[in-house]
Amino acid sequence: MKGARYSTFALVCCTLFFGACRKNDPQEEAPPISSYRTYELVCAAVKADPWGGQILLCKSSPVDRRTSFLQLMNAEGDLGNTYRSERTPRTAENITFQQNELLYTDFAPQSDGSILVVGIGRQVELEDRLHVIVHHIARDGSSIGAPYRRYLISGGVVQVNIDGATRDLDGLPRIRALCEPMNGSLVVAARWETSSAAGVRLFRFGTNGNTDVNTQTDIALNSADDRLHALSCDPGNDHAVLLVDQSQPGTSHTLGAIGFSAATGGWIAAGSNTLQADNQPIMNAEPQQLQWLGDAFLLVGHRPDPSDANTIKPLVARFANANEVNNGPRVLTGLSSADRPVASYCAGLHNGSLELVTQVHESSALQPFFEGDITSDLEVVGLGSPGLEPGTTTTVIPGQGLRAIGIFSEGGERVLIGSQHPYLNASFVHTFRVVLQ
Repeated sequence: MKGARYSTFALVCCTLFFGACRKNDPQEEAPPISSYRTYELVCAAVKADPWGGQILLCKSSPVDRRTSFLQLMNAEGDLGNTYRSERTPRTAENITFQQNELLYTDFAPQSDGSILVVGIGRQVELEDRLHVIVHHIARDGSSIGAPYRRYLISGGVVQVNIDGATRDLDGLPRIRALCEPMNGSLVVAARWETSSAAGVRLFRFGTNGNTDVNTQTDIALNSADDRLHALSCDPGNDHAVLLVDQSQPGTSHTLGAIGFSAATGGWIAAGSNTLQADNQPIMNAEPQQLQWLGDAFLLVGHRPDPSDANTIKPLVARFANANEVNNGPRVLTGLSSADRPVASYCAGLHNGSLELVTQVHESSALQPFFEGDITSDLEVVGLGSPGLEPGTTTTVIPGQGLRAIGIFSEGGERVLIGSQHPYLNASFVHTFRVVLQ
């Protein structure tokens, strides 16, 4: 893997070019960009590193159907250690998995600098049994203790959505394990799938090894096509929220928020709700991020216009638990002209204010909007609290097709990380890092 490609001259030229090509106001000042770097990485997920900077979960190639490695990035944007999945022990307890039957799909950075990595392993030689697997690794990639696993189901299959709006943005399978730390433990939501059914099993593990007490519960999905979108935890109340599809007749789906409160020795259900706006289910929403932010959960994504599936607008919701998920979800329709699709994949807090990052497409853009995009505008929108009213909009980089998947506040600046097609070549995917003053 090659390192980052960065040029101060290129940045200056790009900034001048962007300033000269503003469609709406040619006198508008250039965006407050202090650093713009690109990397030969295909990033599928990014999280903050407690030791500073970020950790990226990457694929080796855009056409891969699995992630391949974790990449550390320091606070200056320099690449650090790389931890590749083929270095991960293939034996978990008494089962040795084939390398191509291991799917590592999420990770949880720890305060001591180590990383918990979770995934799904398929035991093809014995009834295609599925197991959730947890590894604990040090910053240099070495293993801390032995990996452990929990059985899910037999007859497991691995399917990839390749068509339509429900296609995974990174071309990854529906089967996955998501994880979140919770007060000295690790919550894992593992989605399994067979040829006729699908479900999610929710675990809570201790982080000191597989001998710790763990609890679990099962969640049925309506259809084998229903996806597990996100998992997040409220550390103060030991409360977990999952977002899943709820399939409807035909090709439509609603979005369900399922909450659980962990109690000693088991899980206590804490509500389940279908996401609604104006007392009507929100149809075909595509959630992109769920996180505990400040004092509430924040959901970010987008949904199609009910009258025009090729026009999408950002969807945001802020709630304390799954029972309150319908307290004011908002579809933000006024961020651009009515016929321009506007997507959103992430949001964050900066100086105490909530900011939404959007991708504003050309009015002629068609689904899937993220694929081969080289013309959308990258914008940051201030959101009011508690009503999530859109405020000031700043165009960061217009007309270059940058899709931000993470925004972080660091050293008084905002760091945006995501994917772009370098040199306006839609056949490649690189990772960008933009720092805003």
